[in-house]
Amino acid sequence: MAQAKSYVRVLDISKAGLYDQLHSRYGGRFSAKAARYGANHVKANWNREALGAAKSYVRVLDISKAGLHDQLVSKHGSQFTEKQAKYALRHVKVNYNKEALAAAKSYDRLFHMSDAELYDQLTSKYGAQFTASQANYAIDHL
Repeated sequence: MAQAKSYVRVLDISKAGLYDQLHSRYGGRFSAKAARYGANHVKANWNREALGAAKSYVRVLDISKAGLHDQLVSKHGSQFTEKQAKYALRHVKVNYNKEALAAAKSYDRLFHMSDAELYDQLTSKYGAQFTASQANYAIDHL
């Protein structure tokens, strides 16, 4: 239980992520039963954890709202529940136009894209997932 508390205190982690960390051979190396117990019994505000994770993603990545949602709920991301992710998205302070502009600057610097290519990259569900208006803002302000 001490290690579970430590992870929650230090990381912005979901319950599923905590279980994985406790059970992983690269983490706590606890049995599945012990890891489940730790994740189920640690005192944590999972909404606050999700918000902290969202703030971290916004600080580090040039991310759209859809991209942030995907990162929060993904099995390969933070593994928060849909409800926790929605809480985080409602409470994180972020200017998505500025995020789109920062992403556009990165794409332009690295790949020298045309406006049309940049728009596609910014709005694609396989790309950055910004809205059309956010992509247009970014292109207009490059």
